[in-house]
Amino acid sequence: MKSARHLSEDQSALVKKKVAELGPWFHNFQIADGIWTNPKGGPGGAQYPDSRWKLIEPLLPDLGGKTVLDIGCSSGFFSLKLKELGARYVLGVDAGEQPKAIEQARFAAEILGLEVDFRILSVYRLSELEAPTFWRRGMGRVLMRWLEVRTATIPSGGERLVGDTSA
Repeated sequence: MKSARHLSEDQSALVKKKVAELGPWFHNFQIADGIWTNPKGGPGGAQYPDSRWKLIEPLLPDLGGKTVLDIGCSSGFFSLKLKELGARYVLGVDAGEQPKAIEQARFAAEILGLEVDFRILSVYRLSELEAPTFWRRGMGRVLMRWLEVRTATIPSGGERLVGDTSA
């Protein structure tokens, strides 16, 4: 992560302890200088999700000033990366298989100094959001044709999702 910073020895020890307490982590990413969330790797390997990010990042539009919804955010890697790219507001939602994922994401955001909103929320309950329009980031389990489609309707018939929040 570009936002990963150097910590004192005492701070590093505390962060490493918390990373271990919050484990296991599905995503492996650097949250501070020399501190990785899952260096041994998991189902995606030690290079996941960075290997996927390197493929996706060049395809993304300018996110400056955009509002982004990350569906199925897990421990927040992609949400945090989108914030680093200049998104004004990022909301990461997940209610899935990893019970500590949102807690992991919130911790990572705090350590990285990135303001990202993470919530436990199922994709089937998106209509409950009292939120502005979103530019979708649909990776992982919920791929919503994000490369070409800029507008869509939530499956429940809820709010319209759009890419440009200036309209």
